[in-house]
Amino acid sequence: MKQTHRLITTILLLSFFVITSANGQALKKSGTMKLNDLEYLEYEGVNVMLAHDFYPESHQGGVGIIQNGLRVATNGDLRLEPTPGQWQPTPKVGKRVIDRGKQEISVRMEYPNEDINRKGFNPIIYPDLKFSYAIRVQPAGKGFKIIVDLDKPLPHEWIGKVGFNFELFHRYYLANRITWTSSRAFFRASQMAPIIKTVMGNCKLCPWQKVKN
Repeated sequence: MKQTHRLITTILLLSFFVITSANGQALKKSGTMKLNDLEYLEYEGVNVMLAHDFYPESHQGGVGIIQNGLRVATNGDLRLEPTPGQWQPTPKVGKRVIDRGKQEISVRMEYPNEDINRKGFNPIIYPDLKFSYAIRVQPAGKGFKIIVDLDKPLPHEWIGKVGFNFELFHRYYLANRITWTSSRAFFRASQMAPIIKTVMGNCKLCPWQKVKN
């Protein structure tokens, strides 16, 4: 029997914005998030998609959230760096699978993507790392749950490097607070972040906040 190894289990509550009516009164929330006929999760003005498109260089792909017609979060996927750049390795995306019994969307992915590894005009250099995994998205009341299952454990030297990357659109959150488990932080007014030099001599952005689930 193939074993899976749970990397991350996260519940995201729908608290990105307060949804208000035209007269300023908060809309009443009822019911729960559901899988609709278009194969994404839906609850009032919030849509949660998985692998409906894949263009990470343009900030599209993986798990994405659209709220009141605005794409507020995207590229929810495993990456090999905390702040990957435009020409950094991305996974090979498999077929999206819908399980209406579980109200679940899932997709299998793997590293490396041999279709683009060290090929083309701007070759993407993948490290010597091979692994595959499944991302699953499920309703969780009025919110949703993201589950990442690895087919096998990561090599020891990659623990703490491979992580779930989720991009929030910065200008929608300026000066707002973000809370993740016991850690809290504010989104900065500037998009600049500290830069460190890696052991390979390259410069990279530091994440604003580090938390453990």
